[in-house]
Amino acid sequence: MITTLFWVPRGTAAAAASVPLETASEPDDAASHSSEDCSDGERTSDAAEVGLEQVLTLPDDFWETSDPNLHKHKLDWEQQDIEDERFQQEDWVLFAGRLYEDDSCGFEVCVVERPDVECCAKPLSWEAIDTNIYVHHDGILAAPPLSSAYTDYDGRCLAAVGTFAPTVELWDLVQMNAVEPLMILDTVAAAQTSPSLGHNAAVKQRTRNAQHRLTRDLQRKRKRPSGDRSQGGSTAASASGVLCLGFHPRERWMLAAGSATGHIHFWDIRDGACVVTLPDLHRDKPQALAWHPLQHSLLLTAGFDRRACLVDLRAHSLHSAASGEIQLTRDPEQVLWRSENQCLLSDEGGSISAFDIRRIGKTETALLWSFQACRDRPALMTLAPTVPDMLVVGSTDGHLRVYDLSMLEHCGGVSATEASKAPQWTPLAQVNAHAGALFAVESCPDEVFGFGVACGGSKGILTVVDVAESAPQVLQHFRGRASRSAAEVGARLACIDSLEESGSLDVDK
Repeated sequence: MITTLFWVPRGTAAAAASVPLETASEPDDAASHSSEDCSDGERTSDAAEVGLEQVLTLPDDFWETSDPNLHKHKLDWEQQDIEDERFQQEDWVLFAGRLYEDDSCGFEVCVVERPDVECCAKPLSWEAIDTNIYVHHDGILAAPPLSSAYTDYDGRCLAAVGTFAPTVELWDLVQMNAVEPLMILDTVAAAQTSPSLGHNAAVKQRTRNAQHRLTRDLQRKRKRPSGDRSQGGSTAASASGVLCLGFHPRERWMLAAGSATGHIHFWDIRDGACVVTLPDLHRDKPQALAWHPLQHSLLLTAGFDRRACLVDLRAHSLHSAASGEIQLTRDPEQVLWRSENQCLLSDEGGSISAFDIRRIGKTETALLWSFQACRDRPALMTLAPTVPDMLVVGSTDGHLRVYDLSMLEHCGGVSATEASKAPQWTPLAQVNAHAGALFAVESCPDEVFGFGVACGGSKGILTVVDVAESAPQVLQHFRGRASRSAAEVGARLACIDSLEESGSLDVDK
């Protein structure tokens, strides 16, 4: 199964590629060396008869270096292999953390290929553009992955992976055949040694004792980590996993990590140091976190204590660091920022709610609106970066649902007690992702593929769904907002218009 994924911005992997190009001097040197080592008897003419002993004493590369045609083809093949290993500027790259059927775990770096979009302007029938996904390279993780985050710090292409073990592994995504991560961040050691906000001696001692017990139990099970989220984290592995990660939007070296022990750690990946820890922000496991897009000292978190907390890291104590909190009616699933003042929160019951952070801690309710996206199932959210207000929701039923947030705002604010009775709105479209029960969904950040959504789930298949192809009414609805390339938008709209004129397409379905 696939448990976590993210897109790498287009062109980033190619710019950070570390596969060196081989020079042609090495084969030339080998050719001159082999010719010097050959005796006169070995340099026979084409007409001369070569004995078996002479053939056996020839260097391994004798025929390749003697025949210019063979030598040229060998260089061409080697160059082609090198080019195949290199990321191209036009590649869309996906990272996927997965758990295999034999209980081993690892990650895959995949390339998404799509044909020229101008070709879809010619046919008069709606035909989906085939998307090809292949694994560029993969790696092995020490424990099942729970969360992941991407950073382009220092011009590199790096992935942080939070696992069931109490560690975060940092990998270079363009480095092939890597047997170990660049860095391992240990949350157990961080909880004991890193500075903390509002952490008194009694709390620190209780945390240290709990961490010692977790470490002792984990060492017995580390060769084969186990644990099920549905069991409420009863095992040592699930009790100390890293459930959520997020890199700072401006300071790309800073990583926020939410541990199942209830701690929020802030890491400096330049030297692997934990610079600060929030030990008592949540009384239970933190499930999700998200940095504010503009006010870079603010962090939004949500945990299984059914609280969402807005934290200001400029504070000098935990009491003043928690700028405000939101009481929730269900366990949270995910948090996202829609705008500077508005955040979205989904829960395990399938509800999605919008909150105004300016109202947190005041008498008026911070809840703006709420609706039921999927009944009694966790709601996985993703906002399309290049299609304003397009919200895609995935769930364990294997379907993607597309909503327009601007249409949902008119439902008005409701109280927190009424949020559990939120209305169920009909989506613009519902698309089968063909990935089984969905555990991770992510919209493509590139405007050329703005309607593309990557999906991973129980089948262990990484799929990319273009919701505009699978449901033409989605493109028809957002046609005035999508910041896409003119060629692709024009091609698809021309195809839709031709089908509307012929009466073979009903966009209201």
